[in-house]
Amino acid sequence: MNASFDLFRSRPHDTYFEQVFKVQPVALQLLQQFLPPAQLATLKVCLLLEHKSGSTGRRIYVQLGNYLRGVQDEDISQQRSRFTLTIPILFYHGKTPWSPGPLREEYGIVPEALSNYIPHFDFLQINLQVMHDEEIRGMQDAMLLRNIFLVFKHAREEEFVRRHFSDVLIFVQENLPEEVLTGLFQATFLYLHLVSPLNKHDIMELVETLPSELEHNVQTIFEQFMEEGYEKGIEKGIEKLLITFLKKNPAWTDQAVADCFDIPVSTVKKVRLALNEQV
Repeated sequence: MNASFDLFRSRPHDTYFEQVFKVQPVALQLLQQFLPPAQLATLKVCLLLEHKSGSTGRRIYVQLGNYLRGVQDEDISQQRSRFTLTIPILFYHGKTPWSPGPLREEYGIVPEALSNYIPHFDFLQINLQVMHDEEIRGMQDAMLLRNIFLVFKHAREEEFVRRHFSDVLIFVQENLPEEVLTGLFQATFLYLHLVSPLNKHDIMELVETLPSELEHNVQTIFEQFMEEGYEKGIEKGIEKLLITFLKKNPAWTDQAVADCFDIPVSTVKKVRLALNEQV
């Protein structure tokens, strides 16, 4: 798992999405499930994956359009002879019904003589909100994707997490390195821990139902997660003390304050700079 725990804390949905879909076998299963064979067998293309846990309304067209223009800008800066063919994929797992239609429909009725001026691009939609669990469980040729879809769809539902904890956390696929499967397990466990309504005690009870090697893996994740959180808490506490101290003792030098608190001078400089900018 390459993402920091801090990213998981601040942006759990986005971070989990980035972690699992950058794994090549997962991305390949996504394409095999949702792109027609004729498209899979043709040109080399660029995939643009956009993840949403809530509706953005018509702004989604602007966002996807900006990303596509970004690809074109890159093509120009790299002096490529042609623009890169890019397939935008909108992945949605929010609870509110949302299914944006073609961009051209947002312009209403346009006279035929002006229709060529309507900007347009297609995008593939993967909407978990309208996918039934039976459909997801039936993805026998995409077992990695199956787990990820079920987690994205139900991670915030206590009963589902309790009943299917082991099912969605155990990733199995032949010919895949163990470290890939372990990385998927770690990212999925951390996402469930942060997003589900279960507390740590409930989670640890469920962990006991996992195979012993995975149970040990969870213990390691928890220790690292709590340690990083503890260190960040200490850091924030020191900064609060520094702010109070510097306000009352502005004449103290950075070095003197650092010696007093037994912290790096750079920390004092950063806090003092932030205070000066507030004045």
